Amino acid sequence: MKKLSAILLIFSLRFSATANAQKKDSIKQPEEKIEVNKEFDEKGNLIRYDSI
Repeated sequence: MKKLSAILLIFSLRFSATANAQKKDSIKQPEEKIEVNKEFDEKGNLIRYDSI
């Protein structure tokens, strides 16, 4: 009886872990928009760099 209980406990923990792993994969990641602003002087040298 103890062996049967232990086996059922192991199987139930195993299946619950896989069910949670599948739920985490279905989360949609937010879209990111990256803007980079650069300013150059008249010689073409980079004088200001700003990224958001």
